[in-house]
Amino acid sequence: MISATPAKKPTAHSPRVSRSRSRPDLIKRGQGRYMIYCYPCHGALGDGNGITKSYGMLVTPSYHDDRIRNMPEGEISTRSPTARTR
Repeated sequence: MISATPAKKPTAHSPRVSRSRSRPDLIKRGQGRYMIYCYPCHGALGDGNGITKSYGMLVTPSYHDDRIRNMPEGEISTRSPTARTR
């Protein structure tokens, strides 16, 4: 059932994924997508220290940056040219 109340924007203290959506199958799928689309640039920890840095890529944002953490859900995959997970 869809709620009539608008979703709250995530903050540094709130979880990004609601409890109803954090199912093990979705977590596993997301991990797989991260390894394919994000890991090469952002690294295993999401800190921007992936393998591409050793090939000369100068700046890869860290997912730990508040600017990125506070983006609305789905915004990262629409902004990054390599993050086409749909």
